[in-house]
Amino acid sequence: MKILKARYAGDGPAYKKGDEANVVQIESDEDYTRLIHNIESSNFYGSAYFDSHIGRVKGIVRTHNLLFASIISSLKPRKALEIGCGAADDLFTLGLSGEVDVHGVDISEEILKDTWPELAGKLAAGDLLDVLRNYRADGRLFDTVLGFDIWEHLDPRRLGEYITSLIDVSTQDAFYFFVIPGFGCDRMYGEIFPLEFEENREQFDKREPFKCLTLNSFDPLVPSSGHLTWAHTEWWEKLFADHGLARVTEVEKKIHNYFGECLFYARRTFYVFRRNTQSAEERERRLTSEDRLTVYRAIRGTARLRALVKKRELDTGTHTLDNTGYDDFIKNITGKLEYSIAERIIYILYTAVDKTREGFFKLAIGLDGLAKFVIRKTAPLLSRLIAKLVMLGMKG
Repeated sequence: MKILKARYAGDGPAYKKGDEANVVQIESDEDYTRLIHNIESSNFYGSAYFDSHIGRVKGIVRTHNLLFASIISSLKPRKALEIGCGAADDLFTLGLSGEVDVHGVDISEEILKDTWPELAGKLAAGDLLDVLRNYRADGRLFDTVLGFDIWEHLDPRRLGEYITSLIDVSTQDAFYFFVIPGFGCDRMYGEIFPLEFEENREQFDKREPFKCLTLNSFDPLVPSSGHLTWAHTEWWEKLFADHGLARVTEVEKKIHNYFGECLFYARRTFYVFRRNTQSAEERERRLTSEDRLTVYRAIRGTARLRALVKKRELDTGTHTLDNTGYDDFIKNITGKLEYSIAERIIYILYTAVDKTREGFFKLAIGLDGLAKFVIRKTAPLLSRLIAKLVMLGMKG
């Protein structure tokens, strides 16, 4: 491999147009061996990585954790596995209800020693393929597999092995939710990451992994954020399709509709896949026919998780929740559709746990059935009127 001086493309990211950058050009597969050695020997994925690159704050659940846990909950998981879980903030939030058996794996033993006590015995450290082989030998199967910005960090030469190994520990009806920085225009999320360098134009047009990667450091030589694979979104989709996973676009469409504008831009590049089996097709039909993701469910699911985090605060006496961005989510989603009386009521009841104890929290959950009925019957005009009055009262 060699170091090149490159310039960001004129039609690339607006904030970097024309800027110079140092890039490493991959010339053979052995170059990946050297880069991976540098990453591992320098403890690149220690706790400092999660603090500096991800902005993690130990023991804090943030709004994006609530949103992603709510999104995953809408897929009706029973037993979920997150690969590259890091500090496992998303897993912790997802598992708060007790309805999902959550598990995670990460290469960094250091970060897994510094995570939530509620996840004791649920997280495994080590090479992903080794852990998955052990799961398979133990007969452990997961119906929902998660990966938030992990695929671009894995050995590019073994991506097929990783996918196959995940399928081997998946149930027949398994769904997969992956966030991957796909370049170019995606048929679902549009263009979040445009082509950055002309040096990658050929691979971009051919839908092949890029040869040039930006650098995090020269000594040791490590690519930016530890990313080893940059590629067009169509390449990523085809990679999973070639291994028997079908993209579930109808579910993706609803997630983008209700959550997309509230997600950090780099987390909007998500994909929902399922196994190409009859039971996975039936799961997809159930999710779409039951309308598992509506404005009501999006608010209810997120507010319920937030209430569970607040309950943990009350029970443990420790600050856990960072509310930054939560009000923006509520304001954004209420502008999407007619917002009924029941939706306002259920939101207020769920968030009222901020000032109350578990009894009122249980009462809020118990009103779900009534809320569903009222949602169907409430007149839109009356709904908008009362919604405005309620919001005025909340502001006061």
